[in-house]
Amino acid sequence: MFVKNNLISNKYIFLALIISFIVFIQKWILSYIFFPDDLSLKIIFDSSSDGYFYFIHLKSLSSLEFNNSFDIEIENLKNLSLPFSTIFIPSLLYSLLGPFSIVLIEFIFIFFYLLTFFLLLRQFDLKEIYALTISLFLLIIPSALKLLGLDSLNYINHLSQIIDLRFPRPFLINIFFYFFIFYLFYIQKKEIFNHKNFIIIGLLLSYSLTSFYHFFFIQFLTTIIFLIFKKKFFNLFYLKNLKFLFSFIFSFAIFFLPFLYFFITSEPEYNERLNLIELDVNKKKILINYFFEKFYSLKFIIIFFLISFCNFFLNKRFLHNENLNIMYILFVSSILSPILFVVLSSKTVAFYNFFNLIILISFFYLFFFFIICIKKIFATKLPQNHYIFSILIIIFIFIFNFNIYNDFKLKKQDQDYVSYREGILNATKLINHLGEHNVNLLTFDRRLMVWAILNDVKFIKPLSGVLVPKTNDMIENDIIESLKFLNINSDNFIKFFENKKKGWRVVNPNIQLFFWGRYSASKLKTFENSKDFDKDIWKTIQNTTPLNIQSIAIPNSELKRLENKFVDYNLVKRNKEFVDIVVLDYRFEILKTSKPSNSIKCDFISNENIGIFIKKELKKECKKIF
Repeated sequence: MFVKNNLISNKYIFLALIISFIVFIQKWILSYIFFPDDLSLKIIFDSSSDGYFYFIHLKSLSSLEFNNSFDIEIENLKNLSLPFSTIFIPSLLYSLLGPFSIVLIEFIFIFFYLLTFFLLLRQFDLKEIYALTISLFLLIIPSALKLLGLDSLNYINHLSQIIDLRFPRPFLINIFFYFFIFYLFYIQKKEIFNHKNFIIIGLLLSYSLTSFYHFFFIQFLTTIIFLIFKKKFFNLFYLKNLKFLFSFIFSFAIFFLPFLYFFITSEPEYNERLNLIELDVNKKKILINYFFEKFYSLKFIIIFFLISFCNFFLNKRFLHNENLNIMYILFVSSILSPILFVVLSSKTVAFYNFFNLIILISFFYLFFFFIICIKKIFATKLPQNHYIFSILIIIFIFIFNFNIYNDFKLKKQDQDYVSYREGILNATKLINHLGEHNVNLLTFDRRLMVWAILNDVKFIKPLSGVLVPKTNDMIENDIIESLKFLNINSDNFIKFFENKKKGWRVVNPNIQLFFWGRYSASKLKTFENSKDFDKDIWKTIQNTTPLNIQSIAIPNSELKRLENKFVDYNLVKRNKEFVDIVVLDYRFEILKTSKPSNSIKCDFISNENIGIFIKKELKKECKKIF
């Protein structure tokens, strides 16, 4: 379709493919140069942020196991709440290619991002070489910000979301939002009422609703306003056009029905741990009041009037670009959508993303406006020599790849990280040697948990509350059993869960790992709306914006309940003998004092950061893996 309409030639598709490969491949080459682990570990250690956690969704969907407990005693759990639309195609690839599919998906989507940016820019009548160069510039903005030390600055740091390799969001999701913008550009001068357009818009809206609802509300409002301005909205309801509405509904159902199935059959407490918050009237008032505080701020007013002035004065009088009008509709929709959402919805997850998207869309409006102005003012003076753009492309690729090299260099220089990564590698070698299908693993390490699930270890305790659809009570039991197996006393148990201030927030990595959203603490919510916190902790919570879900704190009464449960809990003999391998991260102080029951330490493969223990009956196996 795009070649036929002269949006992109085969030559530039090939160039985009080559550039994407060069941008993509260096990370994996450097990973093999710097670290000796295999691909099953590299996809975990070298993934962006905590995205590796969600690889287990690929495993779950590809194997059609949605309620695995990884526990010999527990069966018939409710399902995981899977983002079906986001992971459907990747899970098919995973079923065929295993860990390599993660690498392949990264390459494919980098290419798609470059191609989508290219198509967007071509809608502004830029030459192909201009569009390709600017597309690559958009691709490397996050890397450039990081190298310049600007990625931590407020507002500017949101530009790192233009493209982020974190799986699945935003990496597998933002691109469909960009394609939605392109498609509105593309169809505005064409006949809107045909089956193809309604099917594509239906698929895009359905994908957004079931993967990242923030985009859906913006896209939905944008589509309605777009049709109103085109004087096509009421035409939808003409009898002759109802067939197009049916095409839309049919395509929308493709992603929505599986999403609905997983939502209905999922464990409610699992969704709570994913930060699904019930919005009562009081919480809605808190959010709406916060909106208007932000909307009346000087920064927002400046941005709003700047973009409005650009659109209604400069664009209308001098530029006459319809695509900018669509971008303005998108900008307005991004402002209205959070209010619409709060009014209509009874639940929310990660509400702060609405505000992040206002910033992102504002950037794209101003960026496109700048491009059009440059093209208009310097139409005859823009360089025509392709060598100049070739040099720019090389520079942009260098910036992107240098940032990746710098990340690996810093990792290699961090001896704690190197020791930790080597220790996890040794643990996986021991598990593989014993036969992963027959190993019963105890670990508090999040990366090893994910690796064990992806590599078919059948029994794992404890597991993060994001990785398994157990109830909260089951997860509490797993943690208590595991800590008692390690002979941790009640004082250290309290330290395991105690609230800790870190910068502007309260957070404990252990609470975050196992319960996350259950104990989210901000102006919007605390656990069971409790105020039972120490004075300094409560003060920090009250200063935490209602949008923040990364502040986590357990009320004192809840901490006392957990302590009593720990003290009263009896570890039966079978559970003391059940564990084959224990892998402990000694960077956590309380684990340094642990003494696993019925186990001996494999000194040969342990190091200062990772302690590896094995059942006494298997002690001879420690040295056999090398």
